[in-house]
Amino acid sequence: MMIENTFKLLFSVILIFLILEILISALLRIKNFFLIKEKKRKDFLDPKYHKYLRRYESARPIFKYIPIGLRSFNFEDGEIQGVKNISLGFRCPEFTEKKKNIIRVVLLGGSAAWGSGSSNNGNTITGHLEKILNEKLKLSRKKKIECWNLAQINNYLSQDLLNANLFFEKLRPDFVISYAGWNEMAASYLLDQKKLKKFRTYFMEEVGDVGPMSLPSHRNKLIIKGLSKLLFENSKIISFFQNKNNNKNIFDKKKFKNEMILSSSIFVDHLNKFKLMSKGYSFKYIQFLQPHIYKKNDLTNSEKKITQLYNFVRPVHGGENFEEYLKSNDIYKYVTKDTKIQKELECYNLSEMFANSKEKIYYTLVHLTDRGYKLVAERISQVLLKHIKKLV
Repeated sequence: MMIENTFKLLFSVILIFLILEILISALLRIKNFFLIKEKKRKDFLDPKYHKYLRRYESARPIFKYIPIGLRSFNFEDGEIQGVKNISLGFRCPEFTEKKKNIIRVVLLGGSAAWGSGSSNNGNTITGHLEKILNEKLKLSRKKKIECWNLAQINNYLSQDLLNANLFFEKLRPDFVISYAGWNEMAASYLLDQKKLKKFRTYFMEEVGDVGPMSLPSHRNKLIIKGLSKLLFENSKIISFFQNKNNNKNIFDKKKFKNEMILSSSIFVDHLNKFKLMSKGYSFKYIQFLQPHIYKKNDLTNSEKKITQLYNFVRPVHGGENFEEYLKSNDIYKYVTKDTKIQKELECYNLSEMFANSKEKIYYTLVHLTDRGYKLVAERISQVLLKHIKKLV
């Protein structure tokens, strides 16, 4: 009898919960339709960037994964106009054997290096860089500069090390340019800090729960965890109480500083790994620390909307307090002050590159316009030219 009453009580609670969920969802839909226009990211970002935004916000997976830590862009399940990928998912021509008359430059990095925001492949950093270098050097037909884009969306320096080990034997680059830093310094809070400290490598958090599906016990855990996440993320009742007690979007300066110090030390370790790798593959490695919108003093109207989006509508980093911190602090200071970097590696901090620019440079916090990418390519070319001239 007691078991029967318990079952009835449990059934009643679940039934009431479901009825309330349906009623609240219906009321919210009516409210949003008649009374409130829901603000979305596309309302704040330039329409020219929307083709990327639509793909990123699509229900279709952006990536395909090979279980060695390799991620490739899933262009087969939703292309972006102006983006041309090769069979391996990189935004560059298919890999070919290097000819004797070729000087090769390989670009590594995240979504900005990949070219999020660019109108086409020719207006990415590598697209501009190849054209600029060949024009400035005015090489004869005996020599030609090739630039290869091996950057990936949502990328970290650890994945760059993996891709370098997998593909450099065929590409045989003379120069390897890394355009990175934002994901590692400003967005590393997304990663499990204990795991980051233990293994000292940036990992793909989106597949962090992947395990052996052939093992029944683990498969059951994943199913339960998946159902639990589905419930918590879609329940209007649960989300209401979560929002009341959720402090994850409150910027903690001390916590962020500690995360930045940890990530900076890992970043430096990775740069030194590239230094060692450069000896084996015989390339020159140069690091460029990417700029971000918070270091730009004169924002255009469209750029002001970007900061409004991340300050008030989507305060994933910490809102206004995060902006103020990044305006007055250099997120790369622990990297550039490292004695190993100063003595052994060539590293350029571009964080204030657009500080006094009055042009429209940014589409998001770090994604640039075609003009922005061209200016970055010109800055990189100034450094590269000094080295390339020694080869020709």
